[in-house]
Amino acid sequence: YMAHLRTITNEFFANGTYQARAQTLMALIDTSVQNETFSFYNYSQFQQSLTTGVSATPGLTDLMNTRATYLAATTIFQQTPPTISAISVNPLTPVYNDTAWINCISTNATLVQLGYRDAVNKRFVRTTMYDDGLHHDGAAGDQVYGAGIVASAYKMHYYIYTENAAAGIFSPERAEYNYYTFTTNLASPVAGDIIINEVMA
Repeated sequence: YMAHLRTITNEFFANGTYQARAQTLMALIDTSVQNETFSFYNYSQFQQSLTTGVSATPGLTDLMNTRATYLAATTIFQQTPPTISAISVNPLTPVYNDTAWINCISTNATLVQLGYRDAVNKRFVRTTMYDDGLHHDGAAGDQVYGAGIVASAYKMHYYIYTENAAAGIFSPERAEYNYYTFTTNLASPVAGDIIINEVMA
């Protein structure tokens, strides 16, 4: 939860991205606001609402800048998560239904997990990644982690999550909305492998 909240804060609030989005939406509805005959606020208040509050309602930038500043100052936001780097798939294009080994380097971690699925309409499943020298991860204790999954579809989706006692982090940071992919090597069919057994209008 905190990993995603940190990403949202960094990507939308701390850098002002939300302001640009708000300005786009304000421009989109500007004419409709001017023509509204039963509005709770006048048009001038609408124009100034990005930065200026109305009664007890703060302006958007006042609200979000204050919130981002508050979050950045909290103890939990200041904790240092592990690092994730050098993510790889071995083999790069595994044979369909064979094992694909996912590796990464993670420092300062107490738990490393691999989330994966074989279809966009399925939920991600998580499995533990190990640094024990037994999971195609190099030597035990070298901060290289590995986990094997069955390459059960043409395109596989995956991400990495790692944490320590203080904080966690995803790679990519917007997982599970964003994710990495790899494709499998599907054998070409030979004559007789594919049979039409039904024809429908």
